Amino acid sequence: MKARLWLTLVLITIPSLAAAQSCIPVTKCGTISAPGNYCLSPGGQATFTSSGGDCFAITAPNVTLESGGQETIQGAGTGAGIHVLSGATNFAMGLFCPIIRGFNVGIEDDANGARFGNSNDCPTRTSNVNYGIYFNNVSGSQYAGGNSLNPGVEGRDAAVWINGGGHNYITSDEPMLNFQQQFFGGGAIGIHIQGSSGNVVYGIAATNSGQGIFIEGGSGNLIYNNRVTSNGIGIRVKVNAPGNYIVGNDATGNSTDDLFQGTSSTSVGCNGDFWLNNTFSTANQSCIQ
Repeated sequence: MKARLWLTLVLITIPSLAAAQSCIPVTKCGTISAPGNYCLSPGGQATFTSSGGDCFAITAPNVTLESGGQETIQGAGTGAGIHVLSGATNFAMGLFCPIIRGFNVGIEDDANGARFGNSNDCPTRTSNVNYGIYFNNVSGSQYAGGNSLNPGVEGRDAAVWINGGGHNYITSDEPMLNFQQQFFGGGAIGIHIQGSSGNVVYGIAATNSGQGIFIEGGSGNLIYNNRVTSNGIGIRVKVNAPGNYIVGNDATGNSTDDLFQGTSSTSVGCNGDFWLNNTFSTANQSCIQ
């Protein structure tokens, strides 16, 4: 009941992504240092290339960035494709369709309250060296991905890394429909929550990783209605992370364990975590449901 109420409150309070009515054209990689509505120009199949470091660095608050088609943002192995620095609060990525690839991080958010999203019509792919999306000690930020027809978010270490902070939100454009859920995976971890509390991961597909969803440190995180399959371990909560809610997930077809709590020792039990109404075949603790 607590998990359901919490999710309802989260969905009510998260603001919708704003669409810019007019925009300031951005024609190459660089720094956006003034508030306003910006769009990549030209749209279509244009490529924006960084020879090193960040491509788009956002330093001002109240910036909206959109695209006019399926552009490519190409990196050289370092920096971030889009980097929202700590002072750039209330950043919004509206209708955004590019392929972001070749950076150390596809999207890095250092500012509270950032909103990243795309619609089902946008075949966005975020495929980068270490992390697809990195929430760096922030609160109140959200990423709403596209759907299962889109290539999804990938990174060698993690598709999504939420490190510190809390009360962030990861979801898909159509989270209630399994065939519409955005893919996250392709590396060591699909969704990694580390030392962070009160986050929500809702209605995504975590696949093809060593661990689909992994929580270490932090409490009060809600993992709800996700499809977690074709990983080594499906969903894992480490022993140092009590008081989390893992509810209503479809975690089947993972090679080691579908659901894994804490340690291989059965004496640990569920350690104050709540595993409820999940679909699975294998679990390491009898208290997991």
